[in-house]
Amino acid sequence: MKEFVREIVAPIFYIVLFVFCLFIGLFACISMVEKNQCASYEQVTGRNTQWRFFGGCYVQGRDKWYTMDEYKSVIAAKESLTIEEME
Repeated sequence: MKEFVREIVAPIFYIVLFVFCLFIGLFACISMVEKNQCASYEQVTGRNTQWRFFGGCYVQGRDKWYTMDEYKSVIAAKESLTIEEME
């Protein structure tokens, strides 16, 4: 029984532990990059931003907080309307 644990169970445990630690490390790195992008967006646009750990980046609009993707699509829609009005 000790040989079974030492030869079969222990390596599987260490592999699972390694994969788990790798996943946590990768998730932490991705979160730090997203947080940095959110802060950079605030510096570039001057809009207040807020980063939430599982929620991502939020940009403050006139009346509410938008996710960064929603805010960018709203800005793109407004710019396209402005361009069409000019033509």
